[in-house]
Amino acid sequence: MKTDAQIQKDVMDQLKWNPFLNFNEIGVSVKHGVVTLSGQVDSFSKKIEAENETKKIKGVKAIAEDIQVGVSKTSIKTDAEIAEAVANALKWHTFIPDEMVKAKVEDGIVTLFGEVEWRVQRESARSAVVHLTGVRNVVNNITIQKKIKPEDLKRMVKHLTK
Repeated sequence: MKTDAQIQKDVMDQLKWNPFLNFNEIGVSVKHGVVTLSGQVDSFSKKIEAENETKKIKGVKAIAEDIQVGVSKTSIKTDAEIAEAVANALKWHTFIPDEMVKAKVEDGIVTLFGEVEWRVQRESARSAVVHLTGVRNVVNNITIQKKIKPEDLKRMVKHLTK
């Protein structure tokens, strides 16, 4: 079993080798296998990337995410600009059904809502917007509602009654 110091070193090494991240922006502390990530990064996607890298380390029991997203001056966008980029990203993504997913942007935080049939569509909507410039966070409130066609239901009932 790894010690907290070993886990901390492994997480720091993992973050250091990711070319997308600036290792100096992220602090790592560990207590009883619980890793706390802190600091400030300039994009929400970097925050997610740091969390994903930490999940890869053996011995990590839980992650306390305390990384703040402070968009850099070159990445500052208005909510209107972000909303337009989100609308375009959703519109052009092939897995996301037109008009089924909507978004609201407030202070750089994107909230997705609507209803889709498949989990892959829900996750695709989040993935389409998470890396957009200016996005500070993404709240995915999209629900999944399977739509069963009458002929499919009839076929399933017929199959079950055989």
